[in-house]
Amino acid sequence: MLFSPASQVPTEVPLSDKVVHALIFFSLAVTAAASRLAPIWVSSLALVFYAGASEVLQGLLPIGRDGDVVDFAADLVGLFLALAVIALAMSFTRARPASADKAQGSQ
Repeated sequence: MLFSPASQVPTEVPLSDKVVHALIFFSLAVTAAASRLAPIWVSSLALVFYAGASEVLQGLLPIGRDGDVVDFAADLVGLFLALAVIALAMSFTRARPASADKAQGSQ
């Protein structure tokens, strides 16, 4: 989607392109974390570089698109939202086994 020609990018709804950028990077970050192929910080750093590189490539490739700092910011918003959700999920999974152990011990 990031490298689709300009003619395929929706423009009818204001800011829809920014929402798509954020959703793409949210999905990439959650998928990377779920895969556990690398530590989250490594995946996150790679996604920051990918976000920047994708904007540079959009400006260089003959697809009729321009690199945009605001698109890069939208990518980072998606990434940071995903990191917040991941951290929240991890805090619940860490807290849950401890409470479950206490409940089993009292039986």
